[in-house]
Amino acid sequence: MTRTFRAAVAAVVLFALALVVRSNEASAAESFDAAKELAYPGTRLLVVEFYSIDCKPCMAAVPEWKALHAKYRSRGLRFVVIKAEDDGRCVNVAWSPDRSICDEDDLIFKAMRVKALPSAFVWSWTGELLVNAGHVKDVEKVVEAELLKMPRAAIHVEGTDKGLADAERFVRAELNRAGKIQAAATAAEIKAIESVQRASGETNRDERAQCELGKTLGANS
Repeated sequence: MTRTFRAAVAAVVLFALALVVRSNEASAAESFDAAKELAYPGTRLLVVEFYSIDCKPCMAAVPEWKALHAKYRSRGLRFVVIKAEDDGRCVNVAWSPDRSICDEDDLIFKAMRVKALPSAFVWSWTGELLVNAGHVKDVEKVVEAELLKMPRAAIHVEGTDKGLADAERFVRAELNRAGKIQAAATAAEIKAIESVQRASGETNRDERAQCELGKTLGANS
């Protein structure tokens, strides 16, 4: 087991101890639990924005929040909006985050100690609070930086026993299922990718569909 993989396992254990934010008073109504939100498969970052239609900066930032969500959702960003109950109303936001919560009587606001709006929070997939009561610009900087340094696990199995090979496949499958950590490509996978790249430049291909000479396919290819 490599040092990188041990670190990844330790991070998973830390996630199990992630911060849970829930007011006992709010338990009968809609509640917010950071650990449960982070537990969604593929979630690498959790952004929570507190929102009110009476908050002019909140309303002005809606296009920016929408663009941020659209840009990073496929890379593991989960977005939750917690709406204040404005004079007995809980008005829907003007876009579609992953989840909207109506905060009856502002109980979640009080539990999170939100003092003023706009106010947004960011958690890493391990449960670490990265932004505390920030706004869209603060969040965007942190999201980009965190996604660039997401962990990758190098899995190395010594020996030829079939059980070891099965164990490696199981670990890779579990990492892919959770979507928290990327498993580094094996030598065989790298070889297969390089083969596809070379084949894409063959002369019998339609020139309009060929990659430019010297360039490689994107990682998602």
